[in-house]
Amino acid sequence: MSSPCTVRSKEMKVILEIPEEKIGAFLGAKGKNIRFIIGKTKRELTQNVEGDVDLSGLFCRVNIDEDTREVSALLKANEDDHLENLKKNILAQQDYVLGRIEKTHNDDRPNREQPSRVHPKRKSSQFSTKYVFKTAMEHHMIPKFIGSKGMNIQDLKGKIILSDENLDGNKININICEDRKIRLQRLHFELLKTDFESPSKVLITVELNTTNRSETLSIVRDFVKEFVEKTNTTNHGGFTSQNNGESTSQNNGGFTPDDSGELENPF
Repeated sequence: MSSPCTVRSKEMKVILEIPEEKIGAFLGAKGKNIRFIIGKTKRELTQNVEGDVDLSGLFCRVNIDEDTREVSALLKANEDDHLENLKKNILAQQDYVLGRIEKTHNDDRPNREQPSRVHPKRKSSQFSTKYVFKTAMEHHMIPKFIGSKGMNIQDLKGKIILSDENLDGNKININICEDRKIRLQRLHFELLKTDFESPSKVLITVELNTTNRSETLSIVRDFVKEFVEKTNTTNHGGFTSQNNGESTSQNNGGFTPDDSGELENPF
């Protein structure tokens, strides 16, 4: 007989539309995306709540039916509202992986064809908000921050998208470059302090659309700092030579991964 204090876990099966070839992108390396979603759900459930909340029952496992090849997620939680919150975040991750049309406040406007305009040297930005962070990082560590085929940049984008409900759409542009002079117009600029000290500095630019710039800034700042500190604690040899304390790098300028995973110079 079970103890009267035992909380019986509630379960929910959610059918997913993810094809098998994209399950890896959905889960992340060693399931890191699922762990992040569980953590995000816990933060949402404890926000503005006094006292302890039992979140020990939060669970998610992705299954593939051997006969039908149907992909589903088995969710568990101690409360119904916890279960619904976890489901919401799982489906948000699905939409991000599938690259569906982003949410927008202008969906009810009629779709009017616009005359094509040719701007060979300059094109208007699709983003309304731009944050630039200046922080300490050896320049030969820039490729490590970007990751193979932009993997780390994509991971950073995904965490921001999943954590910020103020975003207007799921498109984010992130690039990193060696420190240089920039025009401080139509952007937010700040020095990002970490435990790492170096005379070498980099600029990390994040462009997006948001309905609350101050709240989004706080979220973006925390994740950028996390990824910078992770990069700085990694010994990335073979890309630099030391000369009187200065680093020389094979890569100069700023780089951002495009949708194909290749790197291009945005400047």
